[in-house]
Amino acid sequence: MYCLAYAGNGAYLAASGRSAFDMAENSSAPYPPFSATTYLNRPKVREQLGVPILFKPGSMTINNKFIYGTGDLARVDDIHALNTILDSNVNLALVFGDRDTRCNWLSGETVANKIDWKGKSAYAAAGYQETQTNSTYIGGLTKQFQSLSFTRVFQAGHAVGFFQPQTVFEIFERSSVWGTDVATGKQKIRSNGTYATKGESNAWSHFEVLPEVPESVCDIWDVGTSCSEGQIEALVKGTAVIVDDVVVSPGLE
Repeated sequence: MYCLAYAGNGAYLAASGRSAFDMAENSSAPYPPFSATTYLNRPKVREQLGVPILFKPGSMTINNKFIYGTGDLARVDDIHALNTILDSNVNLALVFGDRDTRCNWLSGETVANKIDWKGKSAYAAAGYQETQTNSTYIGGLTKQFQSLSFTRVFQAGHAVGFFQPQTVFEIFERSSVWGTDVATGKQKIRSNGTYATKGESNAWSHFEVLPEVPESVCDIWDVGTSCSEGQIEALVKGTAVIVDDVVVSPGLE
């Protein structure tokens, strides 16, 4: 699964005041939220896990040693590398959240259409089919021909799996583990087959309504972005009231 298309967000942020990672959040909201960090740093949780140190999300040591250092970023450095992947019958699932502007689904859709592989014409002729996450929930819209699939995932921002874990898990399982169609997981995709999704010619056939933007909070894991000057001053003085790593007093105003 790849996030390939970056969209400049300066004008978007200025006009909307919303996060480039999630249109349903305000621009000062930490991304991703630090709820997992708060949970993992609870003394009882650390004790049960046998972890003596605090958990911190994101590590440049890990990035440098295991991402940049291994050359993974250079392996798929542009769209042309995807041609070879698909022509080798390796499954490629492009997955984009429809609340993400940083790697927006429209750009992802364009990337999928532009890949120059043996199935390009047949992929272009395929339609968008509902992505059946489970028996009661439709998680998105999928366009697929054989080994290439593109899915617009509903109500998801950047790092789609954070927002819609079951939908992304099903896409991964179907595409990478079981070799079945992404939309339903019921049809086996064979290397010499002609499987294609059926439906509308574009993903605009379905509209989602953004949830209301939640109130801003001052998170102690992202003080510089999410907290007011008064809250920062209270934190420095030790007078701030903190509940679950969120400053509840003084308020943002």
